[in-house]
Amino acid sequence: MQFGLMLRAQFPEGDDMAARFRELLEQARLADALGYRDVEFLAFGTTQKERMTRFEENPAAVRRLWTEDSVDMVASHFTLKAASASPRPVQKPHPPIWIGANADPAIRRAARLGDCWYVNAHNRVETIVRQVEVYRRALDEYGKPFPARREVFVAPIGSSSARRTRSPSRCWPSSARPGSTT
Repeated sequence: MQFGLMLRAQFPEGDDMAARFRELLEQARLADALGYRDVEFLAFGTTQKERMTRFEENPAAVRRLWTEDSVDMVASHFTLKAASASPRPVQKPHPPIWIGANADPAIRRAARLGDCWYVNAHNRVETIVRQVEVYRRALDEYGKPFPARREVFVAPIGSSSARRTRSPSRCWPSSARPGSTT
């Protein structure tokens, strides 16, 4: 079985579109989080009860597919037999896997499984300062460097800025909003 993404594009000779596309691929990242809404589990045919096992197995499978020629793997909800990914990521050894986490155990899990902690954009600064220490200790335990990311929303001062940052639609392109059918 082979997994992959097939892209077909023609670029006029001398056009730098191909270089721009390659640059985009070189900057790719995979973001992952457990999820908590029923609609998310329904969309992927799973349940909250199964989420932890799947969450732990999926990044391992993706990393192996990105870095090995042929992958055999038996997981709780899938089996890979001589599976491969094509084309391979441009980034070596693979694009970083960012893991969103809010609770302390999840932050430790992000340090163990991921390449970057995606910080909750809604936490208070005092909470984040404390959680950074949780993350640093876990990274030290796993011998990893300190990468983290947090979204920051910028808008003119006033009531419209607060309203705009609370709207989920400001965070998602229309085609990627949760519950979107387009």
